[in-house]
Amino acid sequence: MTGDLWALAAAMLLATLQLTLSSVLTLRQLGGAWVAGPRDEPREVTGVSGALVRAYRNLLEIFPQFVCRTVPGACSSCRWIHCR
Repeated sequence: MTGDLWALAAAMLLATLQLTLSSVLTLRQLGGAWVAGPRDEPREVTGVSGALVRAYRNLLEIFPQFVCRTVPGACSSCRWIHCR
């Protein structure tokens, strides 16, 4: 695997880890009733949970650009894939 594919795999692992941790900590902080409810009243998470939610949102904002940058580099090193 090329360095570009390793970076893409690491970014996907990071996104999965951030999603899992932020979900678990948000559930603990806000409670299962609010998370499973209609969410008529907005509530923000604070502390470590809030920081993880913001970090995950930041990753989702930049991830498409990162993929567009890494995939052509990874494809150029694969002989069986024809990227144009």
